[in-house]
Amino acid sequence: MTPTVTIIMPTYNEAAAVPAAFSRLDALAAHGPVDGCRYEFLVVDDGSTDATRSLVRDYAATRGNVGYVFLSRNFGKERAMLAGLDRANGDAAVIIDADMQDPPELIPGMVALWREGYDDVYARRRSRAGESWFKRATSRWYYRVLAAMSPVTIQPDTGDFRLLDRRCVLALRRLREANRNTKALFSWIGFRKKEILYDRDARLAGRSKWSYPKLVRLAIDGITSFSTAPLRVASYMGGIVSVLALVYAAYIVARTVVSGIDVPGYASLLVAVLFLGGLQLLALGVIGEYLGRACSPRSNGGRITWSRRSVAMPRDGMTVTDNARGDVTRLLPWAGGVVSGLFAFLLGWDRSLWFDEGYTVMVERLPFADMMHWLAVDAHPPLYYLLLRVWMAVFGDSFAAMRALSAVCCGLTVVATAALVRVVADLRHMILALPVLVLGPLALRYGYEIRMYALLMLLAALGMLLLFHATRAEDALARGRSDATARRRVWVWWVLYAVVVCLGMLTQYLIAFLWAVQAVWLLARTLHTHPARGDASSWRWLAAYALAVILYLPWLPHAIDQFRHNVLPSLKGMFGPGRLAELVTAWLTGLDASHLTGFVTLGLLAVAGVLLWSRPRVAAAWRPLVLMWVAPAIVLIVVAAIRELLYAPYGGFFTVRYSCAFLPFVYATMGLVVAGLALRRWNDGGDDGNGGGDGNANRRGGSRTVHTWFRRWGAWIVVVAMMALGDMGLAVHGNVIYEKGYVPHARQAATAAPCSPDVAVVAADPYTYIDAVAYYRDCANYWLIEPEDGIPTRGGYAPLAEVADSRTIRSLDDLPDGMDSVTVLVSDGQHPGSFASTHHPVEGTERIGEYTVLRFR
Repeated sequence: MTPTVTIIMPTYNEAAAVPAAFSRLDALAAHGPVDGCRYEFLVVDDGSTDATRSLVRDYAATRGNVGYVFLSRNFGKERAMLAGLDRANGDAAVIIDADMQDPPELIPGMVALWREGYDDVYARRRSRAGESWFKRATSRWYYRVLAAMSPVTIQPDTGDFRLLDRRCVLALRRLREANRNTKALFSWIGFRKKEILYDRDARLAGRSKWSYPKLVRLAIDGITSFSTAPLRVASYMGGIVSVLALVYAAYIVARTVVSGIDVPGYASLLVAVLFLGGLQLLALGVIGEYLGRACSPRSNGGRITWSRRSVAMPRDGMTVTDNARGDVTRLLPWAGGVVSGLFAFLLGWDRSLWFDEGYTVMVERLPFADMMHWLAVDAHPPLYYLLLRVWMAVFGDSFAAMRALSAVCCGLTVVATAALVRVVADLRHMILALPVLVLGPLALRYGYEIRMYALLMLLAALGMLLLFHATRAEDALARGRSDATARRRVWVWWVLYAVVVCLGMLTQYLIAFLWAVQAVWLLARTLHTHPARGDASSWRWLAAYALAVILYLPWLPHAIDQFRHNVLPSLKGMFGPGRLAELVTAWLTGLDASHLTGFVTLGLLAVAGVLLWSRPRVAAAWRPLVLMWVAPAIVLIVVAAIRELLYAPYGGFFTVRYSCAFLPFVYATMGLVVAGLALRRWNDGGDDGNGGGDGNANRRGGSRTVHTWFRRWGAWIVVVAMMALGDMGLAVHGNVIYEKGYVPHARQAATAAPCSPDVAVVAADPYTYIDAVAYYRDCANYWLIEPEDGIPTRGGYAPLAEVADSRTIRSLDDLPDGMDSVTVLVSDGQHPGSFASTHHPVEGTERIGEYTVLRFR
């Protein structure tokens, strides 16, 4: 049987060249019997706007071995070749351009080699007539770069002109990626290859449709769609920077040991910043590796639907398999969690504690019964303190060990939030949102504080994740999957959700705003989804809340007593519009108003500008996540407004840390929005394919491509860069106290004011005492000057009652005799007691951060 060879010829506005091309193809067809094969021709017109289609139609009407495919618009040569391969029915296929730069007279030689057993006979250019030296040079450089980055061997100076056996054609058909690099795919599929050399002719007629911007776009698509090497640059840079930071750290340590310290804190700060920057680059490289695997050339793209006269191709897309158990991408959230927890821990390394952390240290040193008693009196539920006590029993009571618990919670929050994003979206959205979750500055800031806020974020994200799983299981039952296993699974999800709700209330009371919003959402969902169901099965969530209340009953009387006595401290921060801007700024940068510069302001304006320009959309599946931070924030503002009205001028209720109750959903929404923009299908005119774009924009060169690329990726790049810069700002400035507007210096003050049996240290007021108590916890000569109105018993000061009798004095003269010197610590904004002393004259003062250190002889 005579084999058939299909000649595939893509065309685009080639009316001047196709008549001569058809004449040479006719001569080739007449030579078929001599070559021992039959030639058939398939012309694929890629949306021509000149007379090319009429010429092709007329040519095919007079010949029985000519077919044609007209694409509905200009999709580009790569997709046009795929269309031809999909339609080719011959035993072999040859791809040739309509401009006849590749001479069809070489095809009989290719056929002869094919009959010898070669599967891929490709033509390598020995010379290139009619092309400038610049184009020849850039082409040569491109092939070298592609060969260096490609995982397979790329044939140099080789275009699309080649003969492919039927097996090669079938292999190429199965590769459906959206951004094709056919030259690399020819090598990737393998098979037995053979090279022939030829001198490439000048164009037969007309002008090349490949402008330099289009060639640059083709080169970028070719490299990025087939190689993950550019993504590995971040990994290599991160590893190099980290190693250099460690080497520099060793040098600094050695120099300090030999020569002493030049500037206190400079060495540790510089090493921490360099090492943290290296880890961030390394983490982005790891994320890039997973992103490269998810978007590998084996991902499936849109199929082509055929008709005899015209072919309508769907918009380019990419489908990533998201259902295989054991897929390596399931480890990606855990990798992000590890990186985030490590970031948080390093950011908190050797940072000074402040009042709230001093409170935690003070409470943890009490006997268990006393700790539970004072927590019941004060404004703090007990879960975090119980968990920290167990953690300290295992890992020790150093500050680093105590911070590690918060860092672990921070990392687990990223894991839970990433899983949540994957539930409401898909794998690609999760991959692109993960850098936002990992780099979220405010989450990292509270991810190392010795307080309950990292645990609060974890429980909020975990509760929402369990809620989604429970409602999805409910929907499965509503669709008829009502076997015993399915019903049991629903109840398991609801019981777990109830436990998390209870644990959240045992961690921080403000999470009640979130649980209330979720309850309202569940009620609206039930009434909307199951309005006609009379059974109680659709109201299982009420049983979950009832179980949560039952579990909470042992602590409920203490909570009622705390709110009855108004134990919440007066924060004195009115929730005005400026505070709202401060809150958004803290979400994006982690910095407070005192550390904001004009550069930061420009960055925030850039974020707002890019988002407004790109017109982000919120998918229906994402709206519950948006609701879970917008609604609690509104409730918080309403509560603040009421409290300010009732308790003015001391009824302020604003503090940045209260947003931790819904912070995971803030970052999840940010990540989904920028990921959605990056993954949205835009055409070259800047529209998303729903109309309004310019259908001829794809013929305007590379400017539209850059415009569309930045519209897709601009928001993602700007937001991630802003967060990374914010993390670096936290590394430089330290643990900013948003309510006070400063970085704490209790550790530095304690270093400058040592305590010993012969040297007394006196805190001028209760706030200062707790602020620095962690650094004097082993000193029996640390005292508190009792305020005139007595020691507060609530609002964060309750544990002071334990030292009211043994560690308080009225004045410096009440100190025990035999003191060589006395140091008094006064922090900004506090009201010190009397310093009058007949036994201890003033020796001098020193300013350390927010502290004034007074020394007496």
